[in-house]
Amino acid sequence: MSIKYFGVLLIAVAGFMACDEVFIEPFEAADADYSVYGAIELDSTTNYVRVKDIQSPLLANLEELRNFTVTFENMETGASKQLSDSIIYFNNNPTMNFIIEEDLEPRTAYKLTIEGSEGEVATTTATTPGVSTLSLTPEVTQDCLEDILIEFDNVQGDEFIRFELGVQYQGSFYFGEVKSVRQLQKVEGTDKVAVILNIKNMLVDVFPPVAEATVNVPPRRWNPTVNCNRLDNGVMRIRYTHFGPEFKVIEEKTLAFDVLESGDVDNGIGFFGAKNSKQIIFRTNGVPNNN
Repeated sequence: MSIKYFGVLLIAVAGFMACDEVFIEPFEAADADYSVYGAIELDSTTNYVRVKDIQSPLLANLEELRNFTVTFENMETGASKQLSDSIIYFNNNPTMNFIIEEDLEPRTAYKLTIEGSEGEVATTTATTPGVSTLSLTPEVTQDCLEDILIEFDNVQGDEFIRFELGVQYQGSFYFGEVKSVRQLQKVEGTDKVAVILNIKNMLVDVFPPVAEATVNVPPRRWNPTVNCNRLDNGVMRIRYTHFGPEFKVIEEKTLAFDVLESGDVDNGIGFFGAKNSKQIIFRTNGVPNNN
């Protein structure tokens, strides 16, 4: 299968950390009133955003926290609601976890406003991505060395995609982020992004080779510690996450979630963004089927 259609694939040596795997503790900043952290999921009707009053003492108890409210607004319709909260403790330090119970719309900006009793205000906006569909060509591969085209439609502007491959081995499913490319290649003149890979290459990300096997060997020639013919069956799962434009700041600056270096919170620090996660199943005939 020719790759001329897709141009040069961007190769990365750094990984990308999924937002729901990040543990962020409260922090202080002299020039801001609030820290904000939230990564809302398009298809979830319940999301959460963490807000910390960073002008209160770091080890303040509940009685010492300043009063503030958090409002969630749909910037398209103007509809807004005040969010209820629960309390989260980090080393006995209370932080507010605000609950967003809302059916989110694709490609819509949602504004978060934190307003204190002393007139201090912090704002930030998250924009949901579009709904993208993944396609595979061919839909069924004949062996693990065969190239497959993975293509996502409806990916606009600063939106981007990350995906993981999941395979079954010795009765359990194993997932690994596909790191072979940092960014899927944009298909010129369309809203599509695409990449050509094969299952063997993706298995390297699920079952990395031992360190000794990578010495003086180009990454493209690495072999996984579990090859295709050792998998339980030919069922392959791809979990993918379509990120909204706010995540672009993180991708470009840190390739990780450093809230002190990324995001855009007026009169505050932190990050607020939106994403959409899906899964697709395909099959290869190149492995034994033991089911």
